[in-house]
Amino acid sequence: MTDITILDLILTFALGCAIGHAVTKWIMSWTTAELLRDLGVTPDRLTDLLAQLEQDGTDQQDIVIDMRVEKHEEILYAYNKDTGKFIGQAADRITMIERLTEECRTVRNDVRYRIAEEDGAEYLKE
Repeated sequence: MTDITILDLILTFALGCAIGHAVTKWIMSWTTAELLRDLGVTPDRLTDLLAQLEQDGTDQQDIVIDMRVEKHEEILYAYNKDTGKFIGQAADRITMIERLTEECRTVRNDVRYRIAEEDGAEYLKE
């Protein structure tokens, strides 16, 4: 009987992984194609949808979130006006503006905050 070395085990494992990956990829491709065929989605329809998504992306405007700013004992507090969710607090207007700017960037690049006069915009003006 032959001795099995570590190298033989490693090569067998690597070959098994490669074959398993290839078979899984083929099965997923076949399953997706069958699903799309059963749903009546043709390659032309997929091309049209992709073109529509690309066009919609260029026409998209910024998302605007209305905010409310309150001042209590020299501390500014910012809330989402629609949900009431607390956004942040700051001791002065510059810090609050920086926090709101940072919060916008963490949500999405196309998000802007809007604060109406009656919702505390005067607290952020010079």
